[in-house]
Amino acid sequence: MRGVTGPRSTRRWLLWISVFVLVFIFFYSVIGPCSQGAYNFTFISPERFFWGSRSKKITYNNDLPLIFIGGMPRSGTTLVRVLLDSHPDIRCGEETRVIPRLLSLKQQWVKNPTEMHRLVEGGI
Repeated sequence: MRGVTGPRSTRRWLLWISVFVLVFIFFYSVIGPCSQGAYNFTFISPERFFWGSRSKKITYNNDLPLIFIGGMPRSGTTLVRVLLDSHPDIRCGEETRVIPRLLSLKQQWVKNPTEMHRLVEGGI
């Protein structure tokens, strides 16, 4: 007489586990998040628009020029950004500290002869 963990019992457990996995995969594919209606393909135009003041449709896309306003800290750029952002037809991004960081990096590079040579060769 064979024990409980014999080859037949192991095969039976493997069969039950594989049936369970297949049933789970079937139900997940039928009821899961990618079921009916998830494959609605729509064309998205590269031209976008938003509604400005007086219900005017304003179109924009990636080809429109951007305006970059830069300055040193404590020079009034925050005030300019707040004033521009209060206008309903103007969108302003967040402030960054890019220019002061670049200037501090340049000061570090000037101290290094190898980096200074690269800056001179690059025309900076």
